[in-house]
Amino acid sequence: MNKNADRKSLDHPQVVSLITTSEVVALPGLVVPLVASEGSVLQAVDYALQHGRILALAVVNEEPSSKSVSFNSDNINKVAAWAKIVSCLETDSGEKRIRLQVEDRLEILELSEKESLLLAKVRYPDSLVDLKLKKSDQKLILKLKEEFSELADIDGQVDDYLFAMESADRPGELADLVAAALELKKSDSIQILEEFDGIKRLSLVSKLLSKRLDALSLGRRIASRAAREISKVEKEEILREQIDLLRAELGEDSGVSGDLEELESRLASAKLPKVAKVEAEKQFRRLKQIHPDTSEAGLMRTYLECILDLPWSKKTRDKLDLANAKSILDEDHFGLEKPKERILDYLGVRKLKDNNRGPVLLLVGPPGVGKTSLGRSIAKALGRKFVRVSVGGLRDEAELRGHRRTYVGALPGRIIQGLRRAKSRNPVFMLDELDKIGSDFRGDPASVLLEVLDPVQNKLFEDHYLNIPFDLSEVIFIATANLLDPIPEPLRDRMEVIEVAGYTDLEKVEICKRYLLARGAAETGLEGKDIECS
Repeated sequence: MNKNADRKSLDHPQVVSLITTSEVVALPGLVVPLVASEGSVLQAVDYALQHGRILALAVVNEEPSSKSVSFNSDNINKVAAWAKIVSCLETDSGEKRIRLQVEDRLEILELSEKESLLLAKVRYPDSLVDLKLKKSDQKLILKLKEEFSELADIDGQVDDYLFAMESADRPGELADLVAAALELKKSDSIQILEEFDGIKRLSLVSKLLSKRLDALSLGRRIASRAAREISKVEKEEILREQIDLLRAELGEDSGVSGDLEELESRLASAKLPKVAKVEAEKQFRRLKQIHPDTSEAGLMRTYLECILDLPWSKKTRDKLDLANAKSILDEDHFGLEKPKERILDYLGVRKLKDNNRGPVLLLVGPPGVGKTSLGRSIAKALGRKFVRVSVGGLRDEAELRGHRRTYVGALPGRIIQGLRRAKSRNPVFMLDELDKIGSDFRGDPASVLLEVLDPVQNKLFEDHYLNIPFDLSEVIFIATANLLDPIPEPLRDRMEVIEVAGYTDLEKVEICKRYLLARGAAETGLEGKDIECS
């Protein structure tokens, strides 16, 4: 080994920590971000920080077949890259976020394992020796730089390497820079990493760069041909438009233009918010440009109809007459004095302070005590529309937030569908059986409700199908549950719990006399006749 190599060996530690990768091959010249949170990676980083900030990045040919097998030295390539820790930031959770500057390659002489920490005894081959370049080598360097500039004109992602490449004057350094920019296959990257001779490495990279340019050239030819096909499609669309115009002149209009005119008229008269209007007009322009028989046209029409059906500006005016509200609650429900008293307090606060913010009521009690009908009575007392959505057994987040329009059969979520049915932006919205909501691999619906029930966040609720913010802040949300414990604590904290207890035997007798007998008589055709009960 020459003097330069001896100096390098003295400057750098002879034993370094090792991080193995199975997919990515680290090549000199790359800057690699790394998050170390647990296990061997965190130990390797800690060891490097204490011993010269240098660690090795080696490629594993095959992962261990069992977790009980810690490592197999035969699977680890004996030529690895060494990198310097440029920066290290430790987060509150104990993670270390580091940036590695991959400097050069090294040779692994011996491997050992200490608990889960891999240590390697290494040798740093000299790659910085000044070489006397032949004319053929200089021509190869010039050719590589020209081809890389050509690649940069086609692929803007490699622009960042241009400046560094101009300053690279050694064949090996230049080869590593170009190889890092090319995003090569694993086998090609390993071949370049294992080649210590700079000239040979340059020749390898030159061949790979030429292949890449050939592939891009072919891709451009295919793209050009595709563009010609697109222009052909555009020509067909123009011809179809002309056919539609001729049919209209002959009185043979297919009815599609009539549908478009109706949509355009509704769009012009609809009082949409600015964001919704911009999106609707954009989709309408696209709809007019495509053939009406395509599936895409049907999807666009459905989407536009959904936007136009939503009550963006329609709402009911609150009555807020407490005496009337009390009589409605007493008429519809016998007993339940404490829940009715709390509901009247809730309505009284809304009357005193005219704003839409208020607690979300959660009615908790056994089945059949009138929780849902209490919600209906609140809507009746306020003169608002009533919407009930059962969330019991719901496991898919998209059921509440909607499916993205890219999916076949996509629909808005139940929140938006409920508002569409109510035809009012400020209904009383009941979320029934909240304690039976679930979660699985399709998401957590409860997390969507956290946003829906928060008056600060729900002003800009965004359904995936609509992809436009809708203001839910004027909706009165009421939830019901049989049990309190299954409801997630963050969701429970957003609501005010009202206990609705079961009825005593005397109350049940009174309910039977006042309500059930009259209802049963009406249902069986005995209304107005004498009925005796023991």
